[in-house]
Amino acid sequence: MKNNKMVRWHLLPVLAMAILAAGCSTGKTETGVARAKTVTEAARSEKQISKEEASYYRKSIAYFRKGEYERAISGFSRVIDLSPNNSKAYFDRALAYKKVGEHEKAIADYTKAM
Repeated sequence: MKNNKMVRWHLLPVLAMAILAAGCSTGKTETGVARAKTVTEAARSEKQISKEEASYYRKSIAYFRKGEYERAISGFSRVIDLSPNNSKAYFDRALAYKKVGEHEKAIADYTKAM
């Protein structure tokens, strides 16, 4: 069972990116983001994170949902500072970078999320 969880955790960022891409290709980016968030929520439940990391992550998601993308980027960056291997933070920061037109940074973060 532990190996199955390991495989699921490893594949979740890729699955989330595929869902997002499907939403983008149909012109329904927000639907893709919502589905990708569901996948990252599942990933979050599989991994123990510190209270500080969880706090920054929740605030960053809230900023993203309010359209405050620069603040979201700052928050996700703080999460990455606390946990450099946090693929969901890289993925979500990539989404925020995409929203502000920082496509090169978004691509770099998508790559790190995989």
